[in-house]
This record gives sequence, structure tokens and C-alpha cells, in this order.
Amino acid sequence: DDETDGLWLCRVDRPGGRSETAVSGIKSFEWLEGGKAGIPPLAEVVRKYNPQIAVVMLGTNDVNGGRTPAQFKGDMGKLVDVLLANGTIPVLSTIPPCRGKDNEVKAMNAALWELQKERKIPLIDYYGEILKRRPTDWLGTLISNDGVHPTGDNAGAGPGSEPTEENLKNSGYLLRGVLSVRKLVEVKSRVL
Repeated sequence: DDETDGLWLCRVDRPGGRSETAVSGIKSFEWLEGGKAGIPPLAEVVRKYNPQIAVVMLGTNDVNGGRTPAQFKGDMGKLVDVLLANGTIPVLSTIPPCRGKDNEVKAMNAALWELQKERKIPLIDYYGEILKRRPTDWLGTLISNDGVHPTGDNAGAGPGSEPTEENLKNSGYLLRGVLSVRKLVEVKSRVL
């Protein structure tokens, strides 16, 4: 529970709906620039904490803010540049389904896949893993009824539950966490 713990950095509560490394409602360009809810620019955050690996899942707020896939891809490319310049391995994550925004989410995820291929960096296909488990009934199971956020506790599963296939079909945060840990293990074994 201090600044050397990446989990603490992303979950500690700060005024304005943010932690040290996450901000409610932030768009990709806002992460680069800083300022939203008092978050410093990404380059300062990376310099301060100097992570070996950074899992980056941005894009839902870009979709809801009407940004184009080209704008999003450009911002994410700059974000990757900031991380790589620091010696940090970026791990991109596709964004989950969002109620009423199927085409927009697919377009943003396609932009992430293009960036991943161009830069040859790791990617977690959160969207694909959700649809693999819940192709038609992800709303209310893996994505909360607000249509945007992963579910926490649902149908007896929660973020701290055993990662059984059944639990991974019922808690969006559990699924996201397990996918992240698996990808981090893979990156550490291949790169670090």
C-alpha cells in the first residue's frame, strides 16, 4: 500500500474520481495532457513511478465523447511513445462492449489492433474474451447495467473470486484482472 505497488496506485482514492494512475471519464488525449481531476500529464506520472510494464485500457470515454478512431489511434500512439521512451513496456487492452455503441467500439478496437501490429506490442483482447464467454448476454453479466463498466460482484462471482470458467463469465472485473495477470506473466517471461 505505497507508491511502489502498482495495484495501490490504480486503486487509491483521490479527490475528483481518480487514483494515481486512473481517472473516471478520462479520454486518451486527456491522459497525455493531464489536468482532468488534477492528474499530471502521462509523462510526469511515468517518470515519477517508472513502471516496468503498463496495462493501458482507454477508449470507452473516447467513444462516448464522439472522437474518431483516427484521433484515438493517434493519441494512443503518442501514449505508447511516452511509455517506450521511459523504457516501460506498454500492454494495450481492447475496450469492452458498450450498450448502443457496437460499431463505435469495434472501430476503436480495430484502431488498437492496427497500433499493436504496427508497433509489435502486447495486447489484451478484453472485448474478444467477453464475447467468447457471453456473445449475446454480456450486459448485466460481464458489463454492468449502466452499459459501460465491468461488473464487480455478480451471480456469486466477484473480483477476488477463484478464476473458474463460471466465475469468469460473471464478473467483468475478475475477467479483466485475470487477463491482465496472464498477459503480465507472458510479457515477463518473454521480455523481462
